[in-house]
Amino acid sequence: MDAPEPGAREASRRAPSSSEALARSPKARRGAREAGESAATPAASSANRAKIRVKVFPWGRVWVDGKLQGSVPPILDVVLSPGLHEIAVGHERPIETRSVTLEPAATQLVSFDLEGR
Repeated sequence: MDAPEPGAREASRRAPSSSEALARSPKARRGAREAGESAATPAASSANRAKIRVKVFPWGRVWVDGKLQGSVPPILDVVLSPGLHEIAVGHERPIETRSVTLEPAATQLVSFDLEGR
């Protein structure tokens, strides 16, 4: 019996569909992270989305609902489902936290001042 060629797929595995392959792409995962979603979870419908705009002076990392979203400045926009969310900022770890309630289709600015911290 011949050994399969290196890199050949096993017959029992199916190739991912084009939508599965797209969801696994680095660009899709990065976009989902920026939107505060996992790549495996579809985004909320556009009519039901809310957005927070996080501003940190002079700079900081931003966590939303316990997940690191990125660093600022200047401003970090995160698209989320409406409802209650926890926004935390800090440098190496969260040092200041606020709870915000987002309304559908609304954008809410949340500012933090970390100067000297």
